[in-house]
Amino acid sequence: MTNNNIKNNTTKTTITIGLVAIFMLVSSIVLLPAVGAVSMNNNDEKEALAHASHKKFPHPPDGFGCGEWTNETGWVESTCVSPDIPHPSEGGASNKLYGESTNVNNLSEGTVEVSFVTYTSEKDDTNGAGYFSIQSNANEWQIGGTGDWYGAQFVEENPGSSSGWDCVWENDISTPSYQDWCSSTQPSSQTLSSTYDSYVDGYIDGSGNLVSEFCSYQQNTCWTASHSDLHQLSTHWSTDNGNILGYGNDSNADFTSPTDEYTYVTVFSSSTYTPSTFSTSDTLETNNLSYISESQTGCSSNNCQLFTESTN
Repeated sequence: MTNNNIKNNTTKTTITIGLVAIFMLVSSIVLLPAVGAVSMNNNDEKEALAHASHKKFPHPPDGFGCGEWTNETGWVESTCVSPDIPHPSEGGASNKLYGESTNVNNLSEGTVEVSFVTYTSEKDDTNGAGYFSIQSNANEWQIGGTGDWYGAQFVEENPGSSSGWDCVWENDISTPSYQDWCSSTQPSSQTLSSTYDSYVDGYIDGSGNLVSEFCSYQQNTCWTASHSDLHQLSTHWSTDNGNILGYGNDSNADFTSPTDEYTYVTVFSSSTYTPSTFSTSDTLETNNLSYISESQTGCSSNNCQLFTESTN
């Protein structure tokens, strides 16, 4: 064998080994195990993985209060108000919402993003067409294991063709008592479509306040509302779930068939945790969609995302 042949064979072998190594590396990145997951088709997996590193809009400064963000103006502060609007209701509904559960009680953020692949129309069974909410719901808890049960909900409420409300709800479930803290600069009316994509980000800022940030990718705008942590969510937050649901007061969002909707629930913590999927009823608002698949994506030591697909 000539020296040139030896050199060519060596080059081919090196390239082959390199390609195998790259393939193994890519496989180790994208083949993330899902706890209790239903298998998805390739398109669903690609969609979920693409959103695992989805870039969100910026948070407002710590202690900001309430207001609005656009790329042109940045964050502009407005007053926080407590409007008389239907409240999202804590409790055990017949439907189950999928979300992320952890083995720690100090989550710092729970984001619920909603988008549609196929959309026809929607009508709230109590309030009418175009009424709905997008909710990011923390678990219920007791302080010291005795006394009242509490809950926190971060919610965008969209009343048909009118301006909506972005609110933090701090609830004493045992009483029950629902207290809202909302932005007086109201979110623009949300029109659902097959290209709709928005999220509610509930989190605890560096000043210890509960913050609800609602952002619309179509409108390239965010709204935010915040309030002090009245019932110590910061040391009791272990799960988060949510979806697009009825407007409030136990109502149901009825979607006309065909509808195909994607939900992404992402949780974050300052400490390492073990994530798992779960389904439970943390709100009495519902929708008429049925879950058909789920998978965990983009998980690391302190954050994880659950992707679900729903249809009717």
